[in-house]
Amino acid sequence: PFALANGDTLDFTGPLGSFRVSVATADFAEISEATAEELAALLNADANFQANGLRASDVGGRLVVQTQTAGTTATFTLDGGTAISELGWTGGTTLTGKTTGVSPTLGGSYAG
Repeated sequence: PFALANGDTLDFTGPLGSFRVSVATADFAEISEATAEELAALLNADANFQANGLRASDVGGRLVVQTQTAGTTATFTLDGGTAISELGWTGGTTLTGKTTGVSPTLGGSYAG
């Protein structure tokens, strides 16, 4: 869990410009033990987060933020905020999309 406090912030810059997401006690079952799932829900509900084409998710208890577009032109910047150190993030980090594709395959035998 993340030890957040009422009024903590996350600052981003997306395609439409800079914006801030603030956390509030009411957004969490226990703000000092916030889960990645709760944080993802809070971010995904934010109008600016949505308008800038970002999405958040809980992946194995870790908060992941990504763009909803693909390729090397997809980018956003994590500018800072009072909550970034608790999340283990570094302010001023620009994240850029990749063009690496994957081709999953399945193997084995069907016995049913």
